[in-house]
Amino acid sequence: MKFFIGKKEDFKEKEGKEVVIDGRPIAVFKVKGRFFSFKNICPHKGWKLHEGAVNENTLSVKCPGHSWEFNIATGEYVGNSNIKIRTYNIIEEEDNLYIEI
Repeated sequence: MKFFIGKKEDFKEKEGKEVVIDGRPIAVFKVKGRFFSFKNICPHKGWKLHEGAVNENTLSVKCPGHSWEFNIATGEYVGNSNIKIRTYNIIEEEDNLYIEI
């Protein structure tokens, strides 16, 4: 199923935004014009990842709580690929954005 999350212009470059779909908190980022989405809870201590700093060169976000770093495209923890957060597909249709769950 796909869920409307907003217009492309609603998302600023390198600035995270939280959307909630069926009770699931999901982080959405726009980096270098591409959109990424993933579970918005750090598995370490439960901090909100959409509040973290983005590194556009490595396509990663740092947890604001304890600096765990995740690849925003794959969801993998940088340094240990056995730790992952769930990622979601973003669908772009004209100016609209949808998350596929």
